[in-house]
Amino acid sequence: MTSLCRKIADLPVFQGSILALIIFNAMLMGVATIPEAYDGIGNLIDPILYLSQVVFEIEILISFLAFAPRFREFFHEF
Repeated sequence: MTSLCRKIADLPVFQGSILALIIFNAMLMGVATIPEAYDGIGNLIDPILYLSQVVFEIEILISFLAFAPRFREFFHEF
């Protein structure tokens, strides 16, 4: 399991996708602060923000498990 998580975490496409999601999520959060925009598309923004949180949790779990059983190294790498 550790080697699989390490392979996934080290993939450039995985890292790039997470970075793109972070940027997209930041833009959506910015739009959500504009009352006029949020009133119009708030029903669309909220599920996307929720889904991005789920993806971020999966990403941190994969990254954390990539360092098993030496979990301290996870915190030293960042």
